[in-house]
Amino acid sequence: MIEPQLENPTTEDVQTRMRVLIADDDVAFRQSLQLILMEWGYEVETVPDGNRAWEYLQSDSPDLALMDWMMPGLTGVDLCRKVRESEESNGTYLILLSARTASEDIAMGLRAGADDYVTKPIDFLELQARIQVGFRMVRLRRQLTDRKQTLEARLREISRLQTQADEARQRERFLAFHDSLTGLANRQLFFDHMRQAISQANRSNHLTAVLFLDLDGFKEVNDVFGHPAGDQVLRKVAHRIRNSVREVDTVARLGGDEFAVTACNLSTPMEAAIIAEKLLQNLSEAFIIEGQACHVGASIGISLCPAGGQDVQTLVKQADVAMYQAKRQGKNCFVLYDAAIDARVQQRLGVEKELRLAVGRQELVLHYQPLVNLATSTMIGIEALLRWQHPASELMYPTEFIPLAEETGLIIPIGAWALRTACTNSAQKLPWQAAVALQSPHFRTAVNLSARQFLSNHLVMSVAEVLEQTGHVPQCLELEITESAAMQNVDHSIATMRQLKDMGVRLAIDDFGTGYSSLSHLKRFPVDTLKIDRSFISGIPHDPNDVAITRTIVSLASSLKVGVLAEGVETKDQCEFLRSIGCDEAQGHLFSPPVASEQMREVASRVFALGG
Repeated sequence: MIEPQLENPTTEDVQTRMRVLIADDDVAFRQSLQLILMEWGYEVETVPDGNRAWEYLQSDSPDLALMDWMMPGLTGVDLCRKVRESEESNGTYLILLSARTASEDIAMGLRAGADDYVTKPIDFLELQARIQVGFRMVRLRRQLTDRKQTLEARLREISRLQTQADEARQRERFLAFHDSLTGLANRQLFFDHMRQAISQANRSNHLTAVLFLDLDGFKEVNDVFGHPAGDQVLRKVAHRIRNSVREVDTVARLGGDEFAVTACNLSTPMEAAIIAEKLLQNLSEAFIIEGQACHVGASIGISLCPAGGQDVQTLVKQADVAMYQAKRQGKNCFVLYDAAIDARVQQRLGVEKELRLAVGRQELVLHYQPLVNLATSTMIGIEALLRWQHPASELMYPTEFIPLAEETGLIIPIGAWALRTACTNSAQKLPWQAAVALQSPHFRTAVNLSARQFLSNHLVMSVAEVLEQTGHVPQCLELEITESAAMQNVDHSIATMRQLKDMGVRLAIDDFGTGYSSLSHLKRFPVDTLKIDRSFISGIPHDPNDVAITRTIVSLASSLKVGVLAEGVETKDQCEFLRSIGCDEAQGHLFSPPVASEQMREVASRVFALGG
């Protein structure tokens, strides 16, 4: 084999170090060809037969392969076919070498998958040119592949962005008609479905019911567990409501803790009542939040079409009015709207409006009732009791407006005002207080806390702020908490009580005996006083049951090493009995009804005279 004068390979071929495979069973030819290609600057590998060539092509994918037609094992033609059929060829440029010069043989080789065909004996100028053409083809193929991959990547990115845009538009359309927190219908979609249901009811002999739900106790969940936990409860409530009604019924969250259901194709009002009962039952089961069980009920108002109203606004208003009546009836129940309810609710809304203005108008006042030490008959404290001096009526007592304040949340600002005012008045040491303090140096002022106040996460901070700003001595302030409020969340109650005790504030359990506290919980409450509810005092000393209960509470307080005070003492017989069984303190009309501050000097004198 004579080597002619050859051109050097292109700079690009050298720089890229193109890789060549030689497959030929002629050792001398294979080695000579290898040396020539290496002089041209190519990386060269050689194999002696077709089988090894196939293995190499599968594992290493060279840029170009020179393959003899006739080899042991797989022939060059066989190799061309297998490479083109394989997905792992990676674009290797195939040149078939053969002594066969017939056009039929050349055509067979090219049809088998060869990219080029060089006849033997080899003309090296021709071979070099064909190899260079092959490398250019390899580079073009790779450029095309790279561009294809780049284009495909861009198309995928465009497709991803398009999908995101579509999803965003779908999400936007969804949120335009659905609540983002629960996924339920929002007010707009609910009203649209209501209009369709009303139209259907007017065309048929069936009823459409609107059920308006307002959750009971949800604010306490937010106050105790925080708003993220509250959102979790709202999602669970939505799920339970959805599972309580039919697929055709529309369920919506109208805002906050308000939900609504439109139920169509009902035959009788009783069917609406059955739906309401099912809702109440499913919502009565405890919700597990942060490993703790909490209970959230619902008050439900029901309006009917066409019996009650013919348009959306009327039906919603009627259902809302009925819902408020359900709350007034004790909550966790349902009420079917009728016209008489509307009048009562309008009156109640008027009272609520006036109550909101009462603080600013300075219509709220505090009256005081003495707390008496039964052993010494001395006045050792006072309880501040709220009154509303409504300009259009007589003095209103807490039972007439506190439930409404609790329900609307007004109890928070009203309770804060009562605490600040009581502390301010006591810190000023009015003349009658100075006289009493001579006999009772630890004279205390007791202030009632509502359940909402006590369960608020801001209570301790608020009390500390009031004490600092008024200069009231913490040890002379007693906060009264009802037994039922303390039991709503025992762990929270204990933590709050301990923080208040650390400040030096006294604590009392009010209305003791009417709640459901167990001894295991009671002994964990860091309280100073148990106040026996007046319902047990009214029957002593003649009612054996009241006597037994009162004795038990006094004995229990003694065992727990806390003080005990009897509320509602009205007769000397009651007073003497309580003194005889070891009751520490008392309050009631026997000593004085609650009176304005300016009357307390006279009350103090009367208490001392009574003791004497």
